[in-house]
Amino acid sequence: MQIVHDIAPKADLAFRTGFISAGDMAQGILALEQANCDVIVDDITFITEPFFQDGVVAQAVDNVAAQGVSYFSAAGNFGNKSYSAVFNPTATPNGIVGSAHNFGGGDIYQSLTLHQATTLW
Repeated sequence: MQIVHDIAPKADLAFRTGFISAGDMAQGILALEQANCDVIVDDITFITEPFFQDGVVAQAVDNVAAQGVSYFSAAGNFGNKSYSAVFNPTATPNGIVGSAHNFGGGDIYQSLTLHQATTLW
């Protein structure tokens, strides 16, 4: 909220926790829309939410977005496990305008490894 206040100091601000559960976070998203919040931002990850279909949080986001709310979610809160480097421009594939990032050796695709998860329930 401090960053939002710095950028838009006259904006009305609201806060609702989302740490209790995915279901509670979904209820909070709907409650913020009902309280006339027109921009909602979160930075919470629930590892139990599905990746290849919409869980309760994504469904709540879809619901409020359909009502005209702008919704923004952080890509992740794992700063020490993220990629960080100075932008190193290189050519893009044909048909893409702009510059791509060179991750090394001319590779514009970031490598990542996904490990099989264990079921939590």
